[in-house]
Amino acid sequence: MRLSGGQRQRVGIARALVLRLRCLRNGLVPVASADVPVQVPAHGATVIPPATLLPRFFDVTYAYRFGPPEHDVTTAWLEDARTGESVAAAHHFPRGRAAVAGAGLRAAAVRDADGWWLEAEADRFALCVHLQDTHWSAADDWFHLPPGQPRRIRLHPYDLAPPGPPQGWLCALNVPQPAAYRGAA
Repeated sequence: MRLSGGQRQRVGIARALVLRLRCLRNGLVPVASADVPVQVPAHGATVIPPATLLPRFFDVTYAYRFGPPEHDVTTAWLEDARTGESVAAAHHFPRGRAAVAGAGLRAAAVRDADGWWLEAEADRFALCVHLQDTHWSAADDWFHLPPGQPRRIRLHPYDLAPPGPPQGWLCALNVPQPAAYRGAA
């Protein structure tokens, strides 16, 4: 696993991060996990062999195929060690995306001094989460949403004149029922 210092950090300063790895069964139950502090040098990279992340052998990618896979999704993300802000995320589906069990979604449109946001959360791993709103677009769309990792997404109006509060649906490929949301005026 190769981690880069990123372009958003200040020039000449190393970045303290936490690498979090979860292998989930049924898109919910962690069967293997690790939280590893990582120092990424300025303008540099850090290489972490996957075998060093977990205390025992675990076929994270299902490359060895010793029997049926113990999990259906692996999610790894980097957080800023100081603020807890998510910096990057990656997901792997050892049996393909179709094997990930359905999820329940919750969504709420909230407003603050900077404008409208959508707060999204999933009961299980949600695949390809997408916003459907006639007058508003999401700053981030078609993303994966792991359980227990709520996400706050900036909303932008399609037109220059604000059309009123956001109202629509949050959908995912493996969710049979979309989550409706409506912002309070």
